[in-house]
Amino acid sequence: MSQSASSSTFGDRAQEIWAEYERTHDLSGKEHLAVGIDPETGEIHFGASMVEIGNRLDREGRFKPLFYRWVDDPSYYHFGGRR
Repeated sequence: MSQSASSSTFGDRAQEIWAEYERTHDLSGKEHLAVGIDPETGEIHFGASMVEIGNRLDREGRFKPLFYRWVDDPSYYHFGGRR
């Protein structure tokens, strides 16, 4: 699978995961937070910024590239990560 096809598939999966999360969770008070979505595991990570989420996962030894968005903004951003 090409890099762009892989990214597109992961992006689609991340959107599905987020849509389900929005339907099943109350997001009151989280409107201005960043969200990191792991399309492989379905894990959702909240933080003040994309960098903050990445740094926290790095400290925990669990860092990997995620799809990011803001809770109140439908735009997705793929963060390539550091390594």
